[in-house]
Amino acid sequence: MNSKLQDVIVKLKNYIHLALKTPPEQILSLLTQDGYNLPVPDLIISINTTGGIDYKRKADDNIHEKVIQALMTGLATAARTTNAWVTTAGLNRAKVQWVGEALTNDTYGVDVPCIGFCSWGYTAEPNHTHFLLFDDNTSDRKNVIEARTKIEQLFSTNLRPRDPTRAYYTNIPIVMILIGGDYWSFVALCKAINAGTPIVIVKRTEGLAAILTKVFKAFNLNEKLQDDNMKNVHGEDYKKIIKDLKSLSPTFNGQTGVDTQEANKILEDNIEMLRKNKNLIVIFDAHKGHHLEDAIADALLQSILKKQKQAIAQLDEKKFDLTKVEEIQWAMIWNKVEYARKHILTGEDEEFSLTQRYV
Repeated sequence: MNSKLQDVIVKLKNYIHLALKTPPEQILSLLTQDGYNLPVPDLIISINTTGGIDYKRKADDNIHEKVIQALMTGLATAARTTNAWVTTAGLNRAKVQWVGEALTNDTYGVDVPCIGFCSWGYTAEPNHTHFLLFDDNTSDRKNVIEARTKIEQLFSTNLRPRDPTRAYYTNIPIVMILIGGDYWSFVALCKAINAGTPIVIVKRTEGLAAILTKVFKAFNLNEKLQDDNMKNVHGEDYKKIIKDLKSLSPTFNGQTGVDTQEANKILEDNIEMLRKNKNLIVIFDAHKGHHLEDAIADALLQSILKKQKQAIAQLDEKKFDLTKVEEIQWAMIWNKVEYARKHILTGEDEEFSLTQRYV
């Protein structure tokens, strides 16, 4: 058989046409068992960015080359070193192209599954390894976003390492990376935060990322935010942020019959939810010489430490022990030897219960 034709056939097999209501369990089985037999990852990196029929390429042209290169290099490094799956919206848009190209060109022979979730009928980014093309006879991104969120959470909770000797099984960690973004990116991000997923916001990528960078700065300007909500503390700045968020979607510009007060309440509730979970948000700034892989590692660690604090508050020793396993796994995956020596392998308190240690 002609080798070029064979390559085309292999690529076509990686496009999976699905009904929107396909049970997530079937999709997971198809990827890991019945169809592609993908190896179980140690990390799921969920890329959240701009897309849909209202996509504007001009915003991408304003992003500095230094940011793009830092993003591509850091993502490839993180995916390669952590045995990750990367998920995206799968669309042939610039920000998604950066992801696909990074995982194709910069992973040095390591095969990183890059899975695109998108609606049937959109143009797919060609560097992905697999596509889940959902068909509900509409182009409504909300439907695919909700399906993707459920499937990614199922990946996290149901995938198990193929090591029968392991005494503990923890969920596969997920981290979301926000690059630019629009209103539906905001919806996906809020769902992720509610599920305990840490977020890395890539600064200087326009859109939602620019707005949330301002929001995060406001969260950290005033300690009073610990007691009062942002609306009461920041007045005009808060109104500007709400206005900017509403500008991202016609739904909140009065174009679709949505009640303005209801729209404001939804946005206000979500911003307050982000404030309460601000320790799950990390800002990555390439212009300060930061590395994306370090930001990802930091966000994941903050998520683990938050769960540890919750376990301590609840006096839940089993939950606490599981978070310590997660912390050890984090140190191993990211090769944080010094952190492990200082914070995990101290040899202290081994014979004491959780209550004795923390009450």
